[in-house]
Amino acid sequence: MPASRNLPDGDRSALRNSERDALFAVLDKGDLRSYVLLRLLYETASRVTELVHLPWSAIDWESRVITVLRLKSGASRKVKIPISKKLVTRLQRYQASLGKIKSLLVFPGNARCQPATKGSKVRGKAAWELCPGAHLIRFEVNRILEHAGVAAGLHPGLRHPHVMKHTRLCDVARHYKDRGAAVQLKELMRWSGHVKTEGLMYYLDDPEDKSKIQKEIQDELESF
Repeated sequence: MPASRNLPDGDRSALRNSERDALFAVLDKGDLRSYVLLRLLYETASRVTELVHLPWSAIDWESRVITVLRLKSGASRKVKIPISKKLVTRLQRYQASLGKIKSLLVFPGNARCQPATKGSKVRGKAAWELCPGAHLIRFEVNRILEHAGVAAGLHPGLRHPHVMKHTRLCDVARHYKDRGAAVQLKELMRWSGHVKTEGLMYYLDDPEDKSKIQKEIQDELESF
């Protein structure tokens, strides 16, 4: 979780809808790759490591579904994530813009995974075996979000790639809120790649309603 303390309205690590919209409005005026990269990060609730290793073959254009390889706690599992028509359109434009640059990866770069990296084992496979080519480095993703976040007026604690994942999972939790905690947790596990429910508790705390909930709790204490 990113360090997001000392925010004006408390300790958050997810964007409010207005903050999310402001960020993508800025990105929409910039280069296409940056927009696609961060929109994918948000819509698929991916970690940077998962995103930079994403191959074009993982995208089902017709059904608008992306198969993401979740890398969590030394294990891997594939999850199918639906994406918006708007993102599909931008992805197709971005792919066309690459022209003669032939890469199996959506975001080619100069970084190559090393076969003997400590802690790189994923169910018996080294991380480099899951990487079909040279890819972007984490710093590049951080830089893109930092610049866009500054332009959008985001607090420094919210200008971190993992905030995109937290924001999307909070969105998912809100979507399934009326169907009960069991369904919420099941969907959050599917989207996030978590294998234990303990790590999902944060996402049940709706950032849109957080200040209201805190006030209600305080009022209840005052009346006790």
